[in-house]
Amino acid sequence: MVSEAVNTLRDEQVRRHFLAVLDSDQPAEKKYEELIAFFERYDNLLNEISVQSAATPQDASGAAQEVSRAAEKTGLWNPQGIRTRVEDCLRRALQRLRVCQHGDGGWGYYVEQSVTWGTAQVLLTLLKARRVLELDPPVDPLVVQARDWLKGHSSTWELHDIPSGAERSSYEACLAVRSLCEAGDASFHAVSRTLEWIVTNQNDDGGWDARIRRAEDSWPRRVYSEVGATRMAIQALVVAANPALRQVVSKSARWLESVQNEDGSWNSGSCHPGQTKPMGQPSISKTCDALQGIASAARAGIRLPKHDDILRRAVDWIMAREQLRRTQDGGQLGWGYDDPEMPDLDSTCLAMETLVSIPEASMPAVTTNAIWLMEAQYSEPGSVEDGKWSYGDTFRITAALLDYYAKIRDNALFTTAG
Repeated sequence: MVSEAVNTLRDEQVRRHFLAVLDSDQPAEKKYEELIAFFERYDNLLNEISVQSAATPQDASGAAQEVSRAAEKTGLWNPQGIRTRVEDCLRRALQRLRVCQHGDGGWGYYVEQSVTWGTAQVLLTLLKARRVLELDPPVDPLVVQARDWLKGHSSTWELHDIPSGAERSSYEACLAVRSLCEAGDASFHAVSRTLEWIVTNQNDDGGWDARIRRAEDSWPRRVYSEVGATRMAIQALVVAANPALRQVVSKSARWLESVQNEDGSWNSGSCHPGQTKPMGQPSISKTCDALQGIASAARAGIRLPKHDDILRRAVDWIMAREQLRRTQDGGQLGWGYDDPEMPDLDSTCLAMETLVSIPEASMPAVTTNAIWLMEAQYSEPGSVEDGKWSYGDTFRITAALLDYYAKIRDNALFTTAG
């Protein structure tokens, strides 16, 4: 029962255990591992409550608050402190976006070189910030400028009329369409034409190619279905909110389901003529891409018959890839690729933004990675560099942390009663 679980958490021996950990001479890294272990027990506890006592959602919410209170008393959990820290992190990141805007109104990865990807990412970020934060000064002028830049440079990203010999990224086109649709520009000619192109150029298997050329340029088209490109197309189609596109989204979600590996992952490559499953090795980034695509389809009411099993196996696979990455400053949690000593900002951000979009994912696990990302943010008060992340990841990490902040505002673990 819930009351029994709460009594266990309030047990004096449990309390003494955590206080002893805090008072010990263990390195900070070891204490941090104890925090992770505590929240693993928290997840197991709520699962046990749900299974054994058939708890209602209200029971589960109450149990989460009790767990949070118990953790606060031991000093291992400070939900208000985390919320405050996230807010500060986001405001500094948004200020960084303000100061690094280019003279032409766009954004990019190099000085005064605006690009579609960076500007569309910033537009999505600004729209999210406007929904979840009280901003002073407001970001409305920046939103207008980002929209204007994308519309003014649509000839560089739209897929309707690609010049001979040129190549376009379906990733960029779908991101531009998605950001402009969310900004209210679904009727803009380049947006509507690109959406039409996406629909009519879906591959027979249900996916989309990552790179697009003209058919007459001796380039095999509609055979290189790729997981990331398919995810981006699904998100663009879903945000367009056109019921006529439902079958297209359903077909693409079924393709993602069909190419999931037995271990729950998705591969890094694309299909080839005669090869009906993406080639390459299991990939954290492509597994996250597939999960985001399936989750987007589900939010639009297109839920696969084995939805829960697909997500469970994929999340388990992602979580099994997470390792403790050590730096000179101590232990950090983050996802990485090949270097066992170096966390990877991009993959950690992608994994966090994916997990935060899935109700089944563990919020404590997401929180540990949000904290890691905040630790990696530059802190140089008074400098234009303050609030950024390295390698040009500021656009995407800010958006991911905004999603995280929106979720913890109403999460019982972060809303303890007095």
